[in-house]
Amino acid sequence: MDKANVLEKMQAERAKLDGLLATLSAEQMCQTTLENEWSVKDVLAHIAVWERRCVGWIQAGLRGEKPDKPEQGYTWEDLVTLNEKTFLENRGRTLNDVQADSRLAYQQLLEQVQALSEDDITNP
Repeated sequence: MDKANVLEKMQAERAKLDGLLATLSAEQMCQTTLENEWSVKDVLAHIAVWERRCVGWIQAGLRGEKPDKPEQGYTWEDLVTLNEKTFLENRGRTLNDVQADSRLAYQQLLEQVQALSEDDITNP
């Protein structure tokens, strides 16, 4: 996939997410009705954390370093534990804080991808 396609896909999927979120009230977004007692707000915080991890991976790669994936001290086999840690760290945040952070994290990831060369994307 080339850079234009990656950016197009990122923006289209974010627009879908934003459109879905726009249909929910603040109360609905904070209700713990999803699996494992998560709310939509919790999922939004979760996505923001993973977007920031992606930014970190890209930046490490550009510095010629091997990024800690998924995060320092964790392996992909620890994903359930890492996601639970992320959930617990973010659960008490306000909806407004999570929404603002989500917009910022997405913007940071988008800008990071925009700054990549075509070669960075097609030949990582």
